[in-house]
Amino acid sequence: MSESRVSLSAIDFAKTHYKTPAYVEHGIRCGKPNCKCAGDYRHGPYAYLYWRDEFGKAHRLYVRKAEADEVREIIELRQAIAREWRVKLAGARGYIQRLDRMAKEYGLW
Repeated sequence: MSESRVSLSAIDFAKTHYKTPAYVEHGIRCGKPNCKCAGDYRHGPYAYLYWRDEFGKAHRLYVRKAEADEVREIIELRQAIAREWRVKLAGARGYIQRLDRMAKEYGLW
């Protein structure tokens, strides 16, 4: 029995994955023994999305050149939103701690 895979485009994956994947561009070696990439040269750069699943296994997804700019913008936007959430969450935690101290000070807890 063959395993069927549903493949998402990199754009859809970048928008919908539960964790923000890392967008990375790097060169690769093709593996041919007589190719110039056997030395210091690398083919590319090629873009990939990297992430770990809930079991810690690393995965990557190739990003086509036509999708690369849009995927990069999506990832940057998701990262900016996550940073803003962390700032707001830290502020909320500080506010709750101040309320707890006041409640203990006035004997409400």
